[in-house]
Amino acid sequence: MIIDRYFDQVCGAVAEGAGRHWECEGEVLPFVIRWRRRADRELTCNVSVEGHSDKKLWLHLSVARPETMPDYWDLESAKRDFCGPERVALHIFPADSKKFNWHPNCLHLWCCLDGHPLPEFSEPAIPGDRTL
Repeated sequence: MIIDRYFDQVCGAVAEGAGRHWECEGEVLPFVIRWRRRADRELTCNVSVEGHSDKKLWLHLSVARPETMPDYWDLESAKRDFCGPERVALHIFPADSKKFNWHPNCLHLWCCLDGHPLPEFSEPAIPGDRTL
């Protein structure tokens, strides 16, 4: 199964890159690995590889804290360590009717493993103007 192959590859790459900052706690669900931040033991990141309707493979990060919502720096460090510094990660604000979360203090990032899924927003829409 293609998910199995990517899961093994991603977990190996994640262990190399994230292992300096995160400690692996093992598989918590099929194809979901939990990591705990070494410097901040309350921050966890569940990592999985998923296929969706676009036929692409996505790395899904579920970043959580037990008592408070993760902040920007929590998401940024998880993105950098698990997705890599040069990959794009997306934080989705879904329609209210599509919202679902098992954990009240969890935010999610998705990183496309099959290329760049969006237009290049760092290019100026107006000459001389940059948004990123």
